[in-house]
Order: sequence, then structure tokens, then C-alpha cells
Amino acid sequence: MAVSMLTGSQSPKAIAALEAIVDGSVLVVPALLEGGSRYAFEKPNTQATIDGDGYRLSGKKILVTGGDAADEFIVTASLDGRPALFLVSAGDDNLIRTTYRQLDGSWAADIALDGVRVEGDALVGGIEALTRGLDSGAIGVAALEVGVLDRVLEVTSDYIHIRKQFGQPLASFQALQHIMSDLFINTEMARSSVHSGLAGTLRSAEERQKAISAARVRCDRAALTVGNMGIYLHGGMGMTMEYPVGHHYRRLVQLTRAFGDTEYHISRYEGLAFADN
Repeated sequence: MAVSMLTGSQSPKAIAALEAIVDGSVLVVPALLEGGSRYAFEKPNTQATIDGDGYRLSGKKILVTGGDAADEFIVTASLDGRPALFLVSAGDDNLIRTTYRQLDGSWAADIALDGVRVEGDALVGGIEALTRGLDSGAIGVAALEVGVLDRVLEVTSDYIHIRKQFGQPLASFQALQHIMSDLFINTEMARSSVHSGLAGTLRSAEERQKAISAARVRCDRAALTVGNMGIYLHGGMGMTMEYPVGHHYRRLVQLTRAFGDTEYHISRYEGLAFADN
């Protein structure tokens, strides 16, 4: 996602960051969400003001996945009423980072920018780069969801073939076979939607956004359906911390909120579709 946001920028700082990302020497993480704003990515409350030949940033960002280990952040801020992207060093004295674990066990951070000053070349993009990066992140999440769904199906299938009831494996019961078939169909439909979303990245910005939002809605719904039924088919075993299916479900729930939830992507798709008409 960071690469998508920085690609095309003529800023020397952005070019250097891209090179560092490629060689693995620097971790650059987008910091986009703000408290109380849900997914209004294009209307940040964080403010950027001109300060000589540079800028000063003030505001707060929340739920920055990977923010605990980031070397630099791509921060969205309002500059003259328009969204802009800035590269900010995580080691700046005026940046306060608070780290914690999320629902799925991954680490995240909240960051507070108290008049952080950056040079002029730290301005690395605007609304187009932001939208491109968000779409890259959203379709990446959809692909991750499909990967987790595959694993849920695998461990659930293994379990119902081993677990016996009334002297027979659970997999021999027709009702459970039907459930597993439905879960398989949901997973394959999600996979197909990811391919469709990826194909949409080669079209216009509007077509790209529609294709990616459609993929996210399909994958998010499949994630909750398959993850929930995976736990259901495991019975009490699925609720234990020692068994993987519950961890996969928590991961899926976390992913469905990344770069816009289902409601956000439905609204975005509908807005673009009605605009076409």
C-alpha cells in the first residue's frame, strides 16, 4: 500500500523511501484513520500548515497497523482544505507513539503529532495517490481474506473427518456435507471476486474503485460466514485458544474492518454506480 501511494511522486524523499522499501531497510506504514471519523480518509482532521520551506503537522491517528515497528509514516493531513500525504519519521521528537495488540493479536499504534516539522519534499502526494493507495490496500485485504478462508476450510475439513459422533465421522453426515459445500462455494466466489477486483485495477479510477469495492463486499461477507461456521462445526473445540480456527476467525474479523468495512464499500459502490447513470 505504501508503495502504491509513493509511486509516481517526484519528491526526492518519496523516491528514496521507495528504494529503501524495496531493499528492506525501512518499514513505511500509512497512518490514515482518525477517531470519530470512521472511513472519511479524504477529509483528515490532522492539519498541515506551511512553515518556511517546510510544513508543520498537528493531529492524531489511530489503529495504525504495523505502527509499532514503523520507521516512517505516510500521514494524511489537510493542506489548504485538500488532503495531502506526508512522509514523517517515526523518530521525530514531536511524534508520540502508543502501541498495543489488536483483536487478532497483531500490533498497532496510535500516533500523536504535536507540531511535527517536515521539509518541503516530505509532501509526497494528494488525493489521487491516497485513493490509489487505499484501493491497493483494500484489494490486498480481500486477497488475505481468501487465504485465511482456505485455511479455515482445511482445518475444518480435517476436524470433521477425525471427530466421531454415534460411531461415525462427522463428515459422513449429509447435513454437515451440505454446510461444507456452502462454505466452499462462498470461498470460491470470494476468490473469483478478488480476480475481478485485480482486473479492475487496469481500468479507469472509477471502474477500479467499483471492482475493488465489489470484491471487498463479497470477501467480507464470506469471511464472516465461513469463519463463523468453521467455529460452529468445531463445537466447543473451536472456542479454545489452543485450536487455530478461532484465531483465524479473529483475523478475518480484523480484516473486514481494514481500509473500509462492508458498509463503506457498499456505499462507495452505489455512489459510483448511480453517478454512472
